[in-house]
Amino acid sequence: MASWRADDPDWTMTDRPADPTDAARFAALAEYHILDTSPEPGFEEIVELACVICETPVALVSLVAEGRQWFKARRGFEPAETPLSQSVCAHALREDRILVIEDLTADPRTACNTLVTEDPHIRFYAGAVIRNDEGVALGTVCAIDKTPRAGGLTHDQRRALDALARQAMTLIRLRRDVLLRDLAIEAQRRAEAKLRASEERRQTLTRELAHRMKNMLTLVQAVASQTFRTARSLPEVRDALAGRFSAMASAQDLLTAFGEAGLDFGDVVEAALAHHRDGTDRFEISGPALALSRQQGLGLSLAVNELATNAVKHGALATEAGRVSIVWREAEEGVLEFEWRERGGPPVVAPQGKGFGSRLLGRMGVAYFDGESELLYEPDGLVYRLRGRCIPADEL
Repeated sequence: MASWRADDPDWTMTDRPADPTDAARFAALAEYHILDTSPEPGFEEIVELACVICETPVALVSLVAEGRQWFKARRGFEPAETPLSQSVCAHALREDRILVIEDLTADPRTACNTLVTEDPHIRFYAGAVIRNDEGVALGTVCAIDKTPRAGGLTHDQRRALDALARQAMTLIRLRRDVLLRDLAIEAQRRAEAKLRASEERRQTLTRELAHRMKNMLTLVQAVASQTFRTARSLPEVRDALAGRFSAMASAQDLLTAFGEAGLDFGDVVEAALAHHRDGTDRFEISGPALALSRQQGLGLSLAVNELATNAVKHGALATEAGRVSIVWREAEEGVLEFEWRERGGPPVVAPQGKGFGSRLLGRMGVAYFDGESELLYEPDGLVYRLRGRCIPADEL
C-alpha cells in the first residue's frame, strides 16, 4: 500500500483524512442532491479517462454515503452500489489525497473484502479523493484491476487521477448550482403567477364592488324617491327611510358575512325582524334552509321590513294579542312558497291607494323570484304570499 504523503507539493491543508461514517460528512454529501440520480455524460467521460490513464479495465466515480457506496459513473463494474462493508473507497477517505493498494489480498484492510475474495476478484486499487471547497471528502475517482500491480501508479498517473477527482467535484458543484438556479427560477415563476392571480382577483373584486355599489345606490335612490312620493309628512319620511335603510343594512351585513356562499332564507328573515321585536314571542317562524342570491336577500329583507313595519303601525303587532306567522317551504324542486299571516290585530281595511310598501310587495315575486306575489286583506288579518324560483347553488 502507498499513499500520497503530506509533503507532496500539491497537498493542501484542506486535504485531511476523513471518517467515512461521520454524520457531518453525510450531511455535506446530501447538500449536493446527487445520490441516486441518472447517468450524466460528464461523469461517464471521467471514468473513461481514468481507465485510459491508469490502464485498468474498471473505473468508478464513487460517493461514500451512509451504509453504502453509490456509483455516479462506472465502467467495467456492473453493480450500481455496494454495502459500505465492501467499500475500498471508504479506506481512501482516510488518506490525504490518493490511496494506492498494489495487491488487495496483501493489505489487512481489504484482504477479507468479498469483492476481493469472491467475484469479481479485484486485486489492484487506486483512488483519488473527491473533496469539496471545505475539504470534506465525498468519495473517490478510482481505478481498479483484477491483477496486482507492483509499483502502483506512476507520478503522472497519480496527478492525472487527482485532476479527474477535482473535475468530478467541479461537475458535482456545477450540477448542484444549476439545480438551485432552476429551483429559484421555478420559485420566482410561481411567485409571479401568484402575484398575477392576486392582481386579477383584486381587479375582479374592484369591478364587483363597483357593480354592487351602483346597484345599491340605485336601490337607495328608488326607495328614497318612492318614500318621498307616498309619505304625508317629513316625520313619516324620516321613520320610513330609517326602517328601510336599516333593513338594507342588515341584509348587506349578511351578504358580507357569507361572502360568495349565498344567503339562508331564515337568516335574512331573522335579521329583518331584529328591529321589530319587543322581547315577547310574537313571531311564529318556520321553514327549511333555503339558499338565496344576493339580490333575493336584499329584496326579501326589504319586504319583511315593510310587512313588520305595517304590522307594528296598523296590523297584528299594534295590539298585545296580535301574532304573526311566517312560513316558507320548497313546494317542489326549485320552487319556493312563502307566507306572512297576521292574526289577533285590529280589523283589516284595504288602503285607498298603494304606497311604496304595497308596490314593493306586489313586485317582489316577479322582480326577485321570477314568480308571483299577492297581498290579501282578509278579515282575520293581512296575508302576504310569494311563490317563485329558488336559486340553485351554482347560480349564486
